[in-house]
Amino acid sequence: MKSQLSIILQLFCSLILLLTGCSDRVHVSGKILLRSGEPVTKGLVVFENEKLSGISDIKTDGSYSIGLIKRGEGIPPGIYNIAIQATGTMGSVNNEMSNMSSDNPPKVIPETTQVDMKYTLPQTSGLSIIIETGKSITHDIIVDPPKP
Repeated sequence: MKSQLSIILQLFCSLILLLTGCSDRVHVSGKILLRSGEPVTKGLVVFENEKLSGISDIKTDGSYSIGLIKRGEGIPPGIYNIAIQATGTMGSVNNEMSNMSSDNPPKVIPETTQVDMKYTLPQTSGLSIIIETGKSITHDIIVDPPKP
């Protein structure tokens, strides 16, 4: 019986530590912009370190808000590498029914990206941020367009 009580107590303490650890999350938001000043209008931004990852959608105005489980809820203090997966047009098929024939097959529109491919992985992006305990951080990220 003592071992069951000990296990329950350990689980309870772990839960308390987990919950109190969540209270120091920092809200990080900003915009993803090309060097020209235009916003990146679609995709994901990921903040990652050796322990966890925070993620956010990129909205049409380039804005983002990082969270762990729920987007926008914040992330714990630490050093994070940043990745941006900014797709423009998702791969699709152009289905013009009137023009389709065996001589004129449907055209596949390839997936495109709004940023240089080096930004797709946190290890190659060259982007990082140090998050310190605080209420909120605004962090705009400037990136290069795709190489021709």
